[in-house]
Amino acid sequence: MTPRDQLMRPASSSLSNNNAWILSQVPSSCQSRSRRQQVIPLPQFNSAGKSSHPMPVLRTNKMPVNAARWGTGGRPPLGERTCGGRSGSISPTLHPVKDQPTLLRAFVAVAPELPDVDLLMVGDGQLRAELESLAVELRIAKRVKFLGIRTDIPELMRASDAFALTSLSEDASLTLLEAMASGLPVAVTAVGGNPEIVRHEREGLLFARGDVNACADALRRLFRDSELAERLGAAGRERVVERYQLSRTVEEYYKLYCRFARG
Repeated sequence: MTPRDQLMRPASSSLSNNNAWILSQVPSSCQSRSRRQQVIPLPQFNSAGKSSHPMPVLRTNKMPVNAARWGTGGRPPLGERTCGGRSGSISPTLHPVKDQPTLLRAFVAVAPELPDVDLLMVGDGQLRAELESLAVELRIAKRVKFLGIRTDIPELMRASDAFALTSLSEDASLTLLEAMASGLPVAVTAVGGNPEIVRHEREGLLFARGDVNACADALRRLFRDSELAERLGAAGRERVVERYQLSRTVEEYYKLYCRFARG
């Protein structure tokens, strides 16, 4: 078993020898508090309107990304991976709003065309048993791996080739930002904050929520067109570095509150 096989191995099932895998995000219930809730230091002002020492006032559960942690790790181009060295990444938490049934049905559509691709579901949630049963019903159980709760998400991201999010609703997906920071090409539903983070055909591919065919088409494109996947992955990481770095977000909050304090 290669080191990458060991990284991806589920606790209670073995992986196939396929060249590519598809991953699903870790749910918030098994993330550390520091990852889910970030204290943003805000300025405290004196009577003259000048800032003194920072005071932790605002908390947000949409923490920006440390792009250095979510590096690409020198991922080879698609089509140049050996067995066990190519993977795909698909994210959602095992929850109704993440609409994994659409993801599974889209995977059914592309699985015969992409025989070297498996779907990895990382995390846990209220729908896990139902999703496992659906995978059996759809006859893709051997190609879908439920890995349970994991703490090595950056490594899993770096071992993957693509990322998709089939949510019915989103605010600003931290896992999407982490996937982009990892250099993964992404395919996501055009809901909530997703279209603001991902511009269609520039940093990733957008499709309508609940649209199985459109989701399948997006996955098909990412795995069939290696040049497109590489371009989108590089552009996505660049966008995260430029717009969603933690240091930039703290600076923008600081400027905003300074402006408010001065009227």
